[in-house]
Amino acid sequence: MSPANTSICGVNDAVGCNDGDYVIDAGACWGETALEFARRVGVSGKVFAFEFVPSNLKVLEQNLSLNPDLRPIITLASSPLWDVSGEEMAFDDGGCSSKLSAVLGSSGKVRTTTIDEYVSTQRIDHIDYIKMDIEGAELAALRGAIQVLKSSRPKLAIALYHRDVDFQTIPEFIHSLDLGYRFHLGHHSINQYETILYATAR
Repeated sequence: MSPANTSICGVNDAVGCNDGDYVIDAGACWGETALEFARRVGVSGKVFAFEFVPSNLKVLEQNLSLNPDLRPIITLASSPLWDVSGEEMAFDDGGCSSKLSAVLGSSGKVRTTTIDEYVSTQRIDHIDYIKMDIEGAELAALRGAIQVLKSSRPKLAIALYHRDVDFQTIPEFIHSLDLGYRFHLGHHSINQYETILYATAR
């Protein structure tokens, strides 16, 4: 199946997750992608779903409760991903378009974590797949995942469309790690707007 024919960001048959995979869903929002990942990885896999916005978490929890067969596969992490842990940041609740901000936000404050710290503290020995759609924080989150990228070389599905500069900076950053990643692009809306960078290591 071509990426242009799939309907969920990061769910792609060409660069997809498989039975038994350990998956990071960064920007889980209401949980539809996390549930699809859980269906694909099965009971021998695991999905670590990152979502910090309270209104999104409420809907996400409701959706998980409606899928009791998949719920045990999914672990929720309610901290936003960044390139450093423990940084206090503000946010405005915009539903699935919520963004972190260095200035005071109207919806509250949160403390960041990194993928490297989360994987280390949770004693996760490998990651097979990382999906990111986190409203422009993708490059920062990747910088906070260098150890995981180097040790696991997971498949990647990274949203590029939130910032024009990310079309250049994100592939350049991944390439700079010299891990043998190959890249291609996919789109996930009828107007071809939601551009996703797919990457697999040789």
